[in-house]
Amino acid sequence: MALKTPTVIRARAVCTGARIDTRGFEGGERLSSSPLTLRTGENRYAVLFRFGVAVLIGFGPEEETEFLRALTPFVRGAFAAPASEEAEIEIDPGSGERVKSDGTVVLREAGLEHLQVVSHVLAKSAVLAHYEQDVSGVFE
Repeated sequence: MALKTPTVIRARAVCTGARIDTRGFEGGERLSSSPLTLRTGENRYAVLFRFGVAVLIGFGPEEETEFLRALTPFVRGAFAAPASEEAEIEIDPGSGERVKSDGTVVLREAGLEHLQVVSHVLAKSAVLAHYEQDVSGVFE
């Protein structure tokens, strides 16, 4: 699953609802089942977490909207205003893996395991953002 180009890709985690029922969802070529990781096009991947988050890597705005629309029937307890988190991933084979001061994640390669780790972090951040919004609404 090595990305050839581009060297910088965008990843976005969307907290779609309380749960995603990943069984039966056919949104692309299945690369892994836990978490469900799909190749949805050239240099485009979706990582779906049962706790309600979809991480979309390499998607453009229209592709993202289309994918999330197809995912909607599998989302349980959908959120009216989904929280999201974004990150840029830079693939640099000659560099050490790190997070730059501007938040860009630098990876030596875009292997399945690397993208899943970044996806886990973004997914958890999106869930926390959702609960922050939820809790702040109580105090307003």
